[in-house]
Amino acid sequence: MNLQADLHTHTVHSDGVLTVRQLFEKTKKAGLSGLSITDHDTLSGVKEALTIAHEYKFEFMPGIEITSHVKDKEIHLLSYNIDPNHDELNEKLNSLQKSRDKRAELIVAKLADHDIKLDLDKIRNNANGAAITRPHIAKAMLDEGYIKNFKQAFDEYIGNDLPAFEEKEYFEVSEAIELVHKAGGKAVVAHPSRYVSKEEMRYMVKSGLDGIEVLHPSHNDYYIRYWRRWCIENKLIATGGSDYHGSRPYDDDNFGRWKVNIEVIEKLKS
Repeated sequence: MNLQADLHTHTVHSDGVLTVRQLFEKTKKAGLSGLSITDHDTLSGVKEALTIAHEYKFEFMPGIEITSHVKDKEIHLLSYNIDPNHDELNEKLNSLQKSRDKRAELIVAKLADHDIKLDLDKIRNNANGAAITRPHIAKAMLDEGYIKNFKQAFDEYIGNDLPAFEEKEYFEVSEAIELVHKAGGKAVVAHPSRYVSKEEMRYMVKSGLDGIEVLHPSHNDYYIRYWRRWCIENKLIATGGSDYHGSRPYDDDNFGRWKVNIEVIEKLKS
């Protein structure tokens, strides 16, 4: 077993394709020493994982990817070692989940205006209780023959600022960071690549940001060096992971490749 961990993965509890058990088995097969499940705006997968983690030799860290905002820009905030039963956090997550469901209704309605008729109840059933995300809608479009692949859905219809796009509930990033800290966790900005500006990152650091996801499939060597330098200069924790969903052609290649030393988990727990 190598002493490395994947700290960014998704399950069927949000927009991934594997169950928690399947992801645990995949982690075991990859020989990793650590894993965090970071589903979007929900802790249901983490709560399930905590019931089976004792059956595996690798270390499991509770996580979540919270949707937040800096002004009009969406920021994904990876949050680690949080208390999954924290009342205030769960209240906010319930609000975000309800917002996602309403957003799905609006997206489906907008698609209907473009002669793409989808059955929202069928999409809900296929989501198996998870909050409906754009990938769920893209899959429905694919299944019904409206598109040739997932990419087309995001490139032509449901991607940011496209005809069927709909914003998520606004959650200011400084408030999100504060809530993560209240729940006992560490807040890490996900895959900043080039979309997070210096000014926005400075604002988040000033607001109490704990780390930056340095190692991510969307980061080339330049951005890995760039954001690692930010971590050193600002005393932030450098994290990383595959962002595994299982629905994309490159997911299996990325899993087991994008990982960090197990010591990062200890830093996130301190």
